[in-house]
Amino acid sequence: MSATATCPRCTTQFDGRKALLGGGIQPFHSPFAKRDVALRVRCPHCRHEFATPDVRLFGGRLSLNGYRVVAVGLVVVCVLLVIYLPPR
Repeated sequence: MSATATCPRCTTQFDGRKALLGGGIQPFHSPFAKRDVALRVRCPHCRHEFATPDVRLFGGRLSLNGYRVVAVGLVVVCVLLVIYLPPR
């Protein structure tokens, strides 16, 4: 399953996962600062770097915002378990 990305400069279509540069937010930013987080890709033809919402990680089941919600949910569940479970 390939995620086809289209370059806005030269209109070349390519596999976005192979051209992936990075994505998400920077580590020093708040995870709630930007809601339109997109992965950055580089066009193999003209080397133009751009953000695309079409490329998804881990099989394309969730967007980056979906993974953010899952990660925050798991942290909350772990914290609640630590608080409410009795120590041995």
